Amino acid sequence: MKKMTTRNKRIHLFVLIFILTAAVVSAQVKTGGYFACDYARGQSESIFSGDTFLNPLMGIVFSGQASSKINFVSEATLTQGNVVDITQAWAGMAYADYINVKLGLFIVPFGQYNENNLPHQSMLINKPLYAEYLFPFRWRDVGAVTEGIYSGILYSLYIGNGLAESAYLNTGQQFKDNNKDKAWGGRFGLRLDQGFDAYYSLYRGKFDDANTRNLVLQAVNFSWKTEQFQFFSEYTKANIENPDGFSNGSADGYYIQLSSFFSGIQPVASYQRYKYNDEFHGPGFNGSLEPGTGIAREKSRWTIGAVLRLSNNALLKVEYDFNREKDIELKNNVLFCQLAMSF
Repeated sequence: MKKMTTRNKRIHLFVLIFILTAAVVSAQVKTGGYFACDYARGQSESIFSGDTFLNPLMGIVFSGQASSKINFVSEATLTQGNVVDITQAWAGMAYADYINVKLGLFIVPFGQYNENNLPHQSMLINKPLYAEYLFPFRWRDVGAVTEGIYSGILYSLYIGNGLAESAYLNTGQQFKDNNKDKAWGGRFGLRLDQGFDAYYSLYRGKFDDANTRNLVLQAVNFSWKTEQFQFFSEYTKANIENPDGFSNGSADGYYIQLSSFFSGIQPVASYQRYKYNDEFHGPGFNGSLEPGTGIAREKSRWTIGAVLRLSNNALLKVEYDFNREKDIELKNNVLFCQLAMSF
């Protein structure tokens, strides 16, 4: 049996303390959660060349009011391998609808998918390609957020430790700052009648240990929902500043999803694509003095699927992913199934 790491011991202790605290003030705390488990069967050259059950996930969320203006949220997850993680832990003060301040560990308000990607929130099972490769999954930060809505205009402004330099953009998640710079960003949206939303997001921060080079992420997303169908799209672009002697890196990707609403079942289809070029990072990267072998990838995916609503809080999802990589012919399509619940 593996020994529990110091980090996991601290997380377990934090969860235990929070649960005990919640029990004491149970009249003021709401408790919710979610569960999911996947099944995958792929073609011979996919990462699921056979069939397997995978990705068991259990989450619990505590939220409540400490006073008429002060609120709080804490979320913990248990994933495969008995890994316990704290996804959110923040306290906030609500002055009015147009100004709310949060302090602590928060999910970064970048695009729409990053804050709405739990199994019971997303119609598809797999992460969109841009969300899989261009930033960490359920990207979080430690710092402060101010957000609100006024006359149909939504905004979020934040400052935090930011992402660290890593071999890939999706592995830069950190919680203790690796340099003297503080990252900052914001998201601005317009909410119109008939379920139409449009947002622009920006993130900017120095990500290397020497505090000299910038990482800039931008995103634009649109959604339109009616009684019969829902349309969603998101585009993300990354600009990666590299040391002298190396060209700057870049990556971009987009995701388009269309779904319909019928009695108890929702068919869904999507198209996704991303492109990632960076001659300084990639395999073998080990800090600014030891560059990697570079990244040059371009991939697309068609997905078709359906969501069966077993009840108000239980979903059975099925999807088939048609994967394509530039200049590479692979038999790597995959069938996924997922049971997702919220409570």
